[in-house]
Amino acid sequence: MEYGGNFRNLEWDITCKDGSVRTILWSNISKKYPIPGWHSWAIGIDITERRKAEEQIKRSLREKEVLLQEIHHRVKNNLQVVLSLLNMQARVASDQDTINALLESYDRINTMALIHTQLYESGNLSEINMDNFVGRLVRQLFRSRQIDGERITYTTHITDHPLPISIALPAGLVINELLTNALRHAFGKEDTGMVEVTLTIADNGTVRLTVSDDGTGVPEGFNINESKTLGLRLVKILVEAQLQGTLDIIRDRGTTFSMEFGIGK
Repeated sequence: MEYGGNFRNLEWDITCKDGSVRTILWSNISKKYPIPGWHSWAIGIDITERRKAEEQIKRSLREKEVLLQEIHHRVKNNLQVVLSLLNMQARVASDQDTINALLESYDRINTMALIHTQLYESGNLSEINMDNFVGRLVRQLFRSRQIDGERITYTTHITDHPLPISIALPAGLVINELLTNALRHAFGKEDTGMVEVTLTIADNGTVRLTVSDDGTGVPEGFNINESKTLGLRLVKILVEAQLQGTLDIIRDRGTTFSMEFGIGK
């Protein structure tokens, strides 16, 4: 009477004569199979064991989520220790090339640490909100490089769509490398300019990522396949080998690195 005469899949816990509690799944079938003079009637199926199995699965999933969250937390903490060691080493180094190499490694590891930080902070342990991630990544890179925000500005246009960690991590490293390259080489000491990061995701799962600047641009005849810098070699490897994507360089009022890859690849 409480649920009306048309209930389906209504679960009730009932106490048996021996004191045990069983879960019964009731389904009203009186409209399909009416009985003259009866208001309603139903079939009940004992689903006690199924309910116990479902609850066990839910407990196991909760335990795994807690474990994964703890793993991300510990990885983040371990990466923070490595960052501190790199920072200390850079402070005592006297050779500028050594300092630059240490700072570049610092930024790469910082990107990986940011991924694990965001996974730990979010409720989703397998996907990354790229809008939030890219914004935090660019801000921390400007801070670590001590970039004058009034002289060099940045803008981001990121589709609010989560990416699996297997895609987000290499994509984040690519963004880090290309922004670092632009901040180091695209502008003179007194120049003003802007860097821009755009990431869009089509309905078919194709991701288009561009990192551009309006600086001096790469030199004529530049070929990334012949580049001797670790950062650009790393970009090529990440895009083509790990993300199974394509990479194009556009020279027009600065430099634009344009990449396409699929989420499912």
